[in-house]
Amino acid sequence: MKRFMYETKETEKWQLVYESLSDELSRKIYLDRSLYSLTCDRDYLKDIIRDMPLGMAIRNAANERYNKKLALVGAGEWAEYILRFFPEIHWDYVADNYKAGKSFGGLDIITPGELYEKTAGSDVSVVISILDGYDELISQLVELGFPRESITSVGAVACKHQYFDLPALNLSDNEVFLDVGGLDGATSLRFSDITNGRYRHIYCFEPNRDSYQRCLKNTAGLHDFSLFSKGVSDKNGIVKMSGNGGGANILNPEEGDNIEVIRLDDVCDEATYIKMDIEGAEMNALLGAERLIRRCRPKLAISAYHLRTDIWEIPKTVLSWHPDYRLFFRVYSLKGNDVVMYAL
Repeated sequence: MKRFMYETKETEKWQLVYESLSDELSRKIYLDRSLYSLTCDRDYLKDIIRDMPLGMAIRNAANERYNKKLALVGAGEWAEYILRFFPEIHWDYVADNYKAGKSFGGLDIITPGELYEKTAGSDVSVVISILDGYDELISQLVELGFPRESITSVGAVACKHQYFDLPALNLSDNEVFLDVGGLDGATSLRFSDITNGRYRHIYCFEPNRDSYQRCLKNTAGLHDFSLFSKGVSDKNGIVKMSGNGGGANILNPEEGDNIEVIRLDDVCDEATYIKMDIEGAEMNALLGAERLIRRCRPKLAISAYHLRTDIWEIPKTVLSWHPDYRLFFRVYSLKGNDVVMYAL
């Protein structure tokens, strides 16, 4: 790639990021997400979303079952982005357990039960447009009588692919996996499933008290599993965490409960794969793992979307430690959030 007339070591770092992007999709995501960070205009993300597994699942549900009616179940934020990013799809019904009687996209919202009464469950293709609680909604629809094969859950698609869908990831039987931001343990459980239980160790970090208890319960069957009720940062100490569940964060130090944070460099001697999704604290957590990453050169899957600058600062930082990392970007949300940077 050509150079500018005057380069510095700092400007060369930015160029190295782009040159390290390993496929055309990653380059498109990096550029379009950069434009979104600069403008806050989500329409820059439209083409990305349509080409991701989430978008393909929605389009397949609409196209492959052309002889059926099409129902959108869930009239929340994800559904709004489905209408925005897939304007060519015609929806015949919209159903929601909590918004029946209102309207959405020009259609009256009905309950899932009313949807079954209108269709008998046999001539409708259903797209579930929620992330949290999609399992329960699938079960409800199946109990009502909808065939399981007629239901597409975009939340299930997102959870299936996130952190593990790159063919180049090449997980071995000897992985030491660090699950930073363990939440309810779902990612650690998926890692165990994908490796068929053949791994060396999983270290999971979840400081939120309620999430920690759920994680502790859900992961009870995993072998060689260490769960820490601590956050991860660039220094050891006590900080405040506000919020709960997946939105719990340490970005507002004036509010919340006290939690302990630690440096990965101080608690882990080895890592082959590090995943981080910690609501904007990823940059500090990486800095607290610099020695570990320099020494072990683990595979990385780092959320790079919580802060406006994450899309630029996170890849630049990891390349400053290992310039030979191959970078990939993927998106796992209909809003264009859940942008994950992989470094392999």
